[in-house]
Amino acid sequence: MNRFAAVALLAAMTASGCATGPKGIPTRSLVVEGWAPLRNESRPEARRQAVADAQRKAVEEAAGVEIAAISLVDDAAMSRQRLSSTSRGSVRSFKVLSERAEDGMLKVRLRAVVEMPGKDDVRKPGWAPGTGPKAYIEASIDETTSAQAEAQGAFIRAWTSYGGEVASSRGSADLILRSSVETHEVDEPRVRPYVSARARFSLSASQAGASGGTQWAVAREAASLGLDARDAGSRAVEAAAAAAAEAAAKELPSHLWLSARASK
Repeated sequence: MNRFAAVALLAAMTASGCATGPKGIPTRSLVVEGWAPLRNESRPEARRQAVADAQRKAVEEAAGVEIAAISLVDDAAMSRQRLSSTSRGSVRSFKVLSERAEDGMLKVRLRAVVEMPGKDDVRKPGWAPGTGPKAYIEASIDETTSAQAEAQGAFIRAWTSYGGEVASSRGSADLILRSSVETHEVDEPRVRPYVSARARFSLSASQAGASGGTQWAVAREAASLGLDARDAGSRAVEAAAAAAAEAAAKELPSHLWLSARASK
């Protein structure tokens, strides 16, 4: 390849926003914007949530989203439905470009470099007994106490089923996991007399003892039908939390907890 051809190829890769990372892993650089509500939380907490939201959007835009739906039918009427979305990839690096408050929301714009693993690179979720991370799990949930308890319970059940452990304090943890859940009823006349609800479970991770912010984040959504709003919401929360736990067990970078464990 002559010099001019090499320059042309480099320009083409730069223009498309695609490149390759370590060991030939394909990457994509793109600019996204994340939002978080500015209610009673401090601005740093809203900033963390907005950055996590932007990182999720970057992965979804770069790697795409897989949709899975499960429907159960009893006596020719749909009695239960679950819908979930999954996106695979990781944010290798990012840089905040701007930040502004608007209409009660904090909006953070950043440039992210997303790694997109191939199908053969996606490992099965979980760890062998005694080898998984011990996580201290914090909730930051703007919901009712019942929704918070349901989300935490569903996540912990799934997390431990994959070999993860739960720490009783920050000092005994290898990893800090922060979760939040949002639920809302969906007005869908076609499913009456049943009620539809949707839930979104967001999870972020940081190394125990680290001074930095979020180092890994994921969000999962699920929809479900129930006999009433509470029943539908509970089913959707459980599905979304379980999906987030599966994503963590499959994609959470091992260096986040192994380095913390080695330093103890």
